[in-house]
This record gives sequence, structure tokens and C-alpha cells, in this order.
Amino acid sequence: MIDGVLCEGIETTDASGLPFQSFTARLWVSVESGYPVLAEIEGIDNGGARHTTTLDQFQWNVDLSAEDVELEIPTRYDPL
Repeated sequence: MIDGVLCEGIETTDASGLPFQSFTARLWVSVESGYPVLAEIEGIDNGGARHTTTLDQFQWNVDLSAEDVELEIPTRYDPL
């Protein structure tokens, strides 16, 4: 249970060395919706420093308006 939501999760690790000595990621999703609830990423770099990131408070089905998006077409863009 995470914040009152029944979840199931997965953990994966990698010790391949690039770009970290070790890397672990955990992802929990809602059993009911299948949407992510929490993600944690941890890496230890080649100097031994630990780097962590936590992603939570996801928002789904958020209404967007045209004013919420700024269109930027690169000057050298050529349509196909």
C-alpha cells in the first residue's frame, strides 16, 4: 500500500559499469489502474557517490488548453 493505493512492484538492477558502478530502479503501479504510483532510481557512480531520484504525485488525465503549449518550430525544419 502506498498512500492508500494497493500496489505491486518490480525492481531491476544493473552492474554493467556504464555510466554507474551499480544501478537499481523500483517501480510500483496501482493494482486497480495499472498506472505508476511511485518510481525510485538509485545509481552509484564510479567515484562512489550515490545518486537518487524519486518520482511520485503523478497526475493523469489533466486537461490541457492551447495556451498551455508553446509551439516552437526550428528555423531549419524541412517537412518531408
